Amino acid sequence: MPWHLEKAGEWELLYRNLSDIDFFSAFWEKSVYEVKRVWNCLQNATSLKIPNTYNRSTLNPKTQFNAALYAMRLL
Repeated sequence: MPWHLEKAGEWELLYRNLSDIDFFSAFWEKSVYEVKRVWNCLQNATSLKIPNTYNRSTLNPKTQFNAALYAMRLL
């Protein structure tokens, strides 16, 4: 789905998916390279940035440990 959203230029919807912690974790576990590539396209096409997405207010390392690790690796 992220590839389709990217090709359609649906940046806001793509961002909502990537900023959803559960979606992000599942996507990362499927393809780290693709997550990085899609985020790169998103950042180039918009003013949205990775650090603003996965910060302390949206990510709880105690309950979402793997997602926190993935986000740190993405940064």
